[in-house]
Amino acid sequence: MTRMQTAMPARKVTASALGSAISILIIFALREWTDIEIREGVSTAIVTVSTFVVGYLVPPAARDQVIGEIA
Repeated sequence: MTRMQTAMPARKVTASALGSAISILIIFALREWTDIEIREGVSTAIVTVSTFVVGYLVPPAARDQVIGEIA
C-alpha cells in the first residue's frame, strides 16, 4: 500500500466526490421539478461518468504525492 505525503484526501478524490454529489442533486431536481423522466440505470450511468470525468480532468495538487510504500 502506498503512503501519501499528507493525510488529507487528494484533490482528485475530493473533486470526484463533489462531482458525484452535484450530479445526484441535478438529477433529483430534474425529477422533482420538471416532467423529465430519468430511469434509475440512466441516472446511475450519469453519476458514474461525471465522477470519472471530474476525477480525470482535475489536476493533482502539489501535496498529492506518493512518498513511499508501506510494508
